[in-house]
Amino acid sequence: MLFRSDELWVPSKWQKDCTVAQGYPEDKIKVVPEGVDVHTFYPDNTVTHPLTKDKFTFFVAGRWDYRKSIKEIIETFIKTFNNNEPVELIISVDNPFSNDGLKTTEERLKHYGLEDDRIRILHFPPREEYIRLLKSCSVFVSCARAEGWNLPLIESMACGTPSIYSNCSGQLEFAEGNGIPVRISHELPVSASTYNHFNENVGNYYEPDFKDLGEKMMSVYGDYEKYKSFALVESEEIRRDFSWENIAKIGSDTVEDFMKRQPWKNRKIKPNEFVVSYLDGPRVEIKGNDPQEYKIEFINKKTGQNVFTSTIRNGMWTAAGPKYHIPWVIKVNGQEIGRAHV
Repeated sequence: MLFRSDELWVPSKWQKDCTVAQGYPEDKIKVVPEGVDVHTFYPDNTVTHPLTKDKFTFFVAGRWDYRKSIKEIIETFIKTFNNNEPVELIISVDNPFSNDGLKTTEERLKHYGLEDDRIRILHFPPREEYIRLLKSCSVFVSCARAEGWNLPLIESMACGTPSIYSNCSGQLEFAEGNGIPVRISHELPVSASTYNHFNENVGNYYEPDFKDLGEKMMSVYGDYEKYKSFALVESEEIRRDFSWENIAKIGSDTVEDFMKRQPWKNRKIKPNEFVVSYLDGPRVEIKGNDPQEYKIEFINKKTGQNVFTSTIRNGMWTAAGPKYHIPWVIKVNGQEIGRAHV
């Protein structure tokens, strides 16, 4: 389906490079970035929060899983700072859909031996509280193994909060040259994930240098005024270049250019082909680039029962659920195209 499209729009150059590496034509890819709500996320030193008031606080917001490196961030914090140092780590990292058998963040901290009096847990705070935390915490921390965009990171940068992040993937579209990047040491296959991951067959992840993460956390703690002044300057750049008003202009210009060029006129329309198979139940796939819609019916010939009906387009497939012996009749827009026993 992807290769039949006239054009592909992605939010970052990194995603463009990945798609080109997978064989998609580079000249058919346009970068249309995401943005940030600059009317909500901006520096405001009058904002406070009970957990950040009169304390040096690191704030982590993201789902507890391997890709987000949540466990490693917490481990690094505990190893980096002594108990007598006046720092705290605020984490909002619940994962109600985890596959690790653990239900709460508290259970996970206990399971991994990460319980610490300096860690403060928030369970998905309301949006207003989340905004207050981004504006009033000392440092925002993100050190993921991959990010498609990283909305909390761009929001924290827009707030003028010193922000630590892994120097990789889609977030570099706005973060590169800004913030406090953590060095990437190497890549590892996703199958090397050691905890709480859903798909182990999607290629490689970047592996952050977590020793470097600890050094960056200590550096910003030890010279905070310098990093805060940099963050305020970078906030102006982020809010200028990635406001939704500016991004909407990029999107509008991309649409206008697409309509002027009308690349679909150069596309050769190939008649659609209907591929019927019965390997694991009856299945119909429509191959071709003619944008048509089809009603697919799976009928039990013996009983006349319409077992399943689906409407699909070219580049899609559909299948009936039963896999036991049935004398199937398959119709496309009322015309029979396939018959077999399964």
